[in-house]
Parts: sequence; structure tokens; C-alpha cells
Amino acid sequence: MKKIFNCFLFLLLTQCLFSQVVEEEMPSKQEKAIFTYVENMPMFPGGEPALLKYLSSNLNYPEDARYKKNQGLVILKFVVNTDGSLSDIEVLRSVKGGCDEEAIRVVKTMPKWIPGKEKGEIVNVYYTLPIKFKIEG
Repeated sequence: MKKIFNCFLFLLLTQCLFSQVVEEEMPSKQEKAIFTYVENMPMFPGGEPALLKYLSSNLNYPEDARYKKNQGLVILKFVVNTDGSLSDIEVLRSVKGGCDEEAIRVVKTMPKWIPGKEKGEIVNVYYTLPIKFKIEG
């Protein structure tokens, strides 16, 4: 019991110390803001043709969706961060049968993007990406 209490106390103390360090290193409000539209929107490396090629090469049609003949447009929204990484992926429009999960999986595997800019500064930007699932034939 004493070991568990000591472990809990250690975790509590390290959490207090960590939160103090984090508060000192918090970015300014300007850096934390997430823009919807900016002068230079974020871009997949190589532009739209490269994005379409990446999606077609990496997207797998889920077997359940194929079997049930589910098709349609999955619309994802995510943040392109100032370092080009992607975060906060959410589904705005859904297609059943595992299509949403497959679209999210592929977006998570994408390389870093070219971040957006507003007034010459690199900023966080929301990006909306439609991904079409269609059974051929």
C-alpha cells in the first residue's frame, strides 16, 4: 500500500512540475489561433496532383463497404500545423462500412504539408478534404 501511495505522490509531484514548465513555454495567442482561410493556404507537397496520386496509391476500399456497396464522399476536416504536421482530424460527412476510418488512416500517414501563411507568417489552418469512395463497374 505504501508503494502505491509513494508512486501516486511521485506522479502528482511530477505533474505539478511539468505543468509549471508548460505554462512558461506556452506559445502566444497568435501562434495558437487556427485560421479557416489564409492568403497562402496549406498545400500537400507537390500540390493537388501529388495529393490525388497519394490518395489513389494509399487508399484501400474497405471490404465491408465493398460488400454492402457503400459508396460516397467522406469529408474530413483537420488542422495543418505550423510545422506541416496534421492534427485534429474529424469527419464532417460520413460513409458507412469503414470508409471513414480508412480515410482517417490515410490522412494520418501523409507526409508533412507545406503550412499556410497569413501576412507572411506561418499559421495553423483548418483544411477540408473530400475523399470519394466509388465502386467501379
